[in-house]
Amino acid sequence: MPKRPRCARCGRSASYTPSWAPKLSLCEEHFIEAFRKRVEKALDKGLRRVEIRRVLVGVSGGKDSVALLDVLAWYSSRRGFEVIGAYIDLGIPGYSKHSMRVAVDAFNTIGVDYVVVEAREVLGVDTRLAHEAFTERVVSRPTCSVCGMIKRRILETLAKNLGADAIATGHTFDDVFSFTLQNLASGYRETFAVVERGSGLMRLKPLLVVRESDTLAYVEARRLPFTETPCPYKPSRSVTAWYKYVGGLLGSLNPGLASSLAGIRYEARKAEVRGRCVYCGSVTAERVCSTCRTVSQILRWLVENQGYHSTAGERH
Repeated sequence: MPKRPRCARCGRSASYTPSWAPKLSLCEEHFIEAFRKRVEKALDKGLRRVEIRRVLVGVSGGKDSVALLDVLAWYSSRRGFEVIGAYIDLGIPGYSKHSMRVAVDAFNTIGVDYVVVEAREVLGVDTRLAHEAFTERVVSRPTCSVCGMIKRRILETLAKNLGADAIATGHTFDDVFSFTLQNLASGYRETFAVVERGSGLMRLKPLLVVRESDTLAYVEARRLPFTETPCPYKPSRSVTAWYKYVGGLLGSLNPGLASSLAGIRYEARKAEVRGRCVYCGSVTAERVCSTCRTVSQILRWLVENQGYHSTAGERH
């Protein structure tokens, strides 16, 4: 009978193996500690020349965003800044209300202040309407792409209204590596960093140094509420999902190669963009930003075909 693995730190029974150290066995307590220390090290390096007072964390209710919220709440207590959680109700039938309950439970369990906003009240459109517009060929962008635009714009608006210095999102190494493979296939190279600074708000992606298997293990070890219910609009088969699958295999077989290809930095400064959208004032190289163009298309279609009226969308 094979011996049960023992924690490398204390000798107790071990049930966890972090992705960044596949030969290391850890007990629950020391896995949580190792996860936090890894994220802390990445943030310390990325923020070494930066002072922050308040960070807005986008939380969907999934394992990655809940793990991000918890580890940032822990880190903020050591660095002396405030963390505010944000949940965006995207109007997805059945799914949004369920994930909102999970997110609010996570906010209360972790003990952070939070805001809940409805996308339709802020922009006049939500993901359900974006999906209808895509299905009717009103917009060429797929639902997931427009949904991402909606979330980014609302988080930016909330961050400015709340006086936040930065927005934190739960992108993991798996996400970045799948993007990297897609970019390599198209001959494009993009830099990903734990801390990104540029023309707009600072962006924090502390989970780039861990994988999804780590975030799942972390939220389970911390006994935090999270949902595994998939979004009904997420395609069962997509190019992105395929690249993520391939990236996961390559990352498991050769972690060193995967890390080298991804080329994640601790900090990066994005190129300065001086232009501003004439409607929303966000940073853009064009007269009208892509978000305002897309939202305008959907609103016009709704008004012309359904007699829809939104005060939130009047500026478009």
